[in-house]
Amino acid sequence: MNFKFQVDDKMGNDKTPMFEFGHHVSRIYFGDNGIQLLSDTAKPVTKKLHMEIKGFKLEPYKWYEVLAEVGEEHLFVQIKDQLGQVTKFQCHNPKFKTSSNNSFQIASTVQGTLKMDDITFWESKGNKQDWQQALK
Repeated sequence: MNFKFQVDDKMGNDKTPMFEFGHHVSRIYFGDNGIQLLSDTAKPVTKKLHMEIKGFKLEPYKWYEVLAEVGEEHLFVQIKDQLGQVTKFQCHNPKFKTSSNNSFQIASTVQGTLKMDDITFWESKGNKQDWQQALK
């Protein structure tokens, strides 16, 4: 999927702003210290940190472009800011294969507003990429 988003200048908390792929499968949190890619593990549910990029600051009222690919056992997300700076995430999560909820959720700041634009969902039936392949 591809989309653009922006948030307002309201405060976030330890759960927002974020977007999530699969209900409680993998989520990306934007916090004061950067971005975290987390996923839930088997019961009892605990969160596993896959990647963290410190220093990334989600700027209010600026547009970000997102490209996200969810495979049978992988997630790849690329975030591009208005200056063209690209941040990439990927993780292996077998839960995608068995998840009964292949949804997408996005949450704004606390009592804030989030805008989305240019939303595209697509399906690829081509060759499967190896999730262990390094990001380029």
